[in-house]
Amino acid sequence: MTKYPKGSEWRIWDLHIHTPGTAKNDQYGNDEAAWEAYIAKLEANTDVAVLGITDYFSIDNYLRLKQKQEEGRLIGKTLLPNVELRITPVTQQETPINIHVIFSPELPLEVVEREFLRCLKFSYGGSEYSCLRADLIALGKAFHNDNSIDDEYARKEGIRQFNVNFQALKQIVEKQVLRNHIIVAVSNSNRDGNSGIQHSSLEATRKEIYRMSDAIFSGNPSDVRFFLGQGSLNTNAIVDTYGSIKPCITGSDAHSLANVNIFPNNRITWIKA
Repeated sequence: MTKYPKGSEWRIWDLHIHTPGTAKNDQYGNDEAAWEAYIAKLEANTDVAVLGITDYFSIDNYLRLKQKQEEGRLIGKTLLPNVELRITPVTQQETPINIHVIFSPELPLEVVEREFLRCLKFSYGGSEYSCLRADLIALGKAFHNDNSIDDEYARKEGIRQFNVNFQALKQIVEKQVLRNHIIVAVSNSNRDGNSGIQHSSLEATRKEIYRMSDAIFSGNPSDVRFFLGQGSLNTNAIVDTYGSIKPCITGSDAHSLANVNIFPNNRITWIKA
């Protein structure tokens, strides 16, 4: 309690923020100047206390920021690794569903790698690939049928092609070793979120994805009310149908320096902790 003499306090959490070098839609750049500008902007905003450092199928950029923190940067900020995934089935827009697994920073790195990243599997061309860096590079090269392409380009290509079946992900996140150390949050966008599954034959699957999730990535006030049991279903019906009431959380989803610390529609997540 010496670190937090007041106990729990309301603070702003940005649980979805990308970094320079993010695997998709990187508008920062990935040189030292881009990283320095990014870190400086995070440091300048003292209001945001917790950052969910996000990348697709990877925690490499989270680890880079943790190293910077050990060198004396980002003092007072709590960093959480947030692995953004794409899972099937696809939405009505033919887009895989966007889902996040946020890890406790106290969970050892070797556990994250062994019990999660290594266990995510994608098959292509008769071979099976995991989310470890070497496998992602190999997948990218196999997809282009070219072993001479740059490793970093191949890694990002491997990530772009990687999708996971939700049943396979469910088995992983329910492991005893991960329980109470992760938060699963699904997007509720109708484009790449769970609400985008509209076909009646997939209604049970849509419900199961909600049941697997601890939280909903949405700033939509109607979603907030619905998943708290204040909409068309009451609290008991939400629990019966979706396993629990679900908090709705948001983040900047920044992919560029201009959007760091900018929350869409000024919908900010405050958490007392």
